[in-house]
Amino acid sequence: MAKMEGTVSVLEIDQIFSNLKNYQDNLECIIKKPHLYYQPIDCAVLSFSCVSQQKLYLGDLLQLWQQKKWLTLFSEHTSCPFCAYPYAIYFDYLNQTTIVKAWHSQEKRHVSYQIKHAFDFYLAFIQLQRP
Repeated sequence: MAKMEGTVSVLEIDQIFSNLKNYQDNLECIIKKPHLYYQPIDCAVLSFSCVSQQKLYLGDLLQLWQQKKWLTLFSEHTSCPFCAYPYAIYFDYLNQTTIVKAWHSQEKRHVSYQIKHAFDFYLAFIQLQRP
């Protein structure tokens, strides 16, 4: 169920995947229109520092997944390459590890993985085309 953030509803990851084909078919339109691009996603975030956090929006995730930038980087960390769609990457200070949260498309559930290097994920993010 979508949450409300101000007057904008916040999408859940499973909502995106229940309608992924439609979002992919309309990616060009989403990239060009800020009100579509900046649709907030619950728990979608890049966070590598306790003082800095970058929210990820619908347009960000769709581009990263469509262009397979994050899927390719992440495929080496899973037993099913291109099945896990990352939506959150953060550093866990307590355990001193980087955690990736992803939606597993075959199992239709949220999964978490530990990775050693997150810098390439950040580089892919900063190269996105935003309206």
